[in-house]
Amino acid sequence: MSSALDRLKNLTAQISSYELERKNNLKSLEELYEKLGVAAKVAQFNDLFNYKAINLSGISLSDEDLGALKKGKYAQIIELFTIKRLK
Repeated sequence: MSSALDRLKNLTAQISSYELERKNNLKSLEELYEKLGVAAKVAQFNDLFNYKAINLSGISLSDEDLGALKKGKYAQIIELFTIKRLK
């Protein structure tokens, strides 16, 4: 029982440290957002993270048979909304 409790404590400590690091990274990104002048092109900092992703399955990306249906092949298309705003 003690080992399970110890593992839970370690996991909780890890999650907490990851969350703190994530918050620090976001703070640094927001500072760069202002410093680099991105705010002039993208009004809201949180808008930088708006995107949609679609997984397309069954297509080949090789030159010989581009677009051919292939079992087990996947391509992910990511649309960043901020790209549209930056242009």
